[in-house]
Amino acid sequence: MKNINFFDGFQWAVPESFSDAVNLCNFEEGDIFYDNKSPYLDDWSTACQKIGHSIQVKAAYSGSLPAGASDAQQFSVNWGAEVRLDLFLKQKRTSPGQIHTTQGRLYTALWRGDLKILDSAVPAPVPPIRLRDAGKSIIKVSDAISQYADGGVAFAMMYDRSSPVSRSKFNKIVGVLDDVMIGGPVLVNPYLVDFDSVDMFAPTIVLAIFRVGRMSCHDLHESIKKAVYVPAKDAKRDMFRISAHGIIVSAET
Repeated sequence: MKNINFFDGFQWAVPESFSDAVNLCNFEEGDIFYDNKSPYLDDWSTACQKIGHSIQVKAAYSGSLPAGASDAQQFSVNWGAEVRLDLFLKQKRTSPGQIHTTQGRLYTALWRGDLKILDSAVPAPVPPIRLRDAGKSIIKVSDAISQYADGGVAFAMMYDRSSPVSRSKFNKIVGVLDDVMIGGPVLVNPYLVDFDSVDMFAPTIVLAIFRVGRMSCHDLHESIKKAVYVPAKDAKRDMFRISAHGIIVSAET
């Protein structure tokens, strides 16, 4: 079987190779999506028996922002940009012409698995809660997260697997904790921790937990700081806040 990673939060099969498109809500001409993983994992003759619906992007546009705009800003402006696509059922096109829809409607169809949202007559979907806002609620579920501390202490952060910035932070933390971690990072579906408004979290967001056994909370704090904090050249005081990145929990909390 082929080794392909998928974003588990989507109802359709969305491989991680679409990270940039998903992170910026910027699908491109030629992109093809299937309603299950078989076309990516099985030989084509087997996959043909399993494919239900599929989508091929025929034309796509993105919103315009000044250079230096954040990924979140680009996602927001792309949400309403036009996309034209063909929809297939059992590899036969379902309509005589292209479907004119939006980047956000396509994203939502892949996320929720509801093709009706592609129709412009249906009310426009609400964009998902992105990483920054999802992270603000992590303190509210610290008790639930502490159950993953495995008898010691742990650092927990919200992690967007589609975001290069988030992946970089994740990898830096893995690097500084590699020698003291119990196993590898634990990636938890946010639904299992009962976050507020979790049903609106972007489907690429997971809760990442780094368990470090008997390491003190202070030493763990300093390790996270070492991984993610770069003080400004003219900084007159330490501006690091662990809450900007995640929380430290212990099994006793």
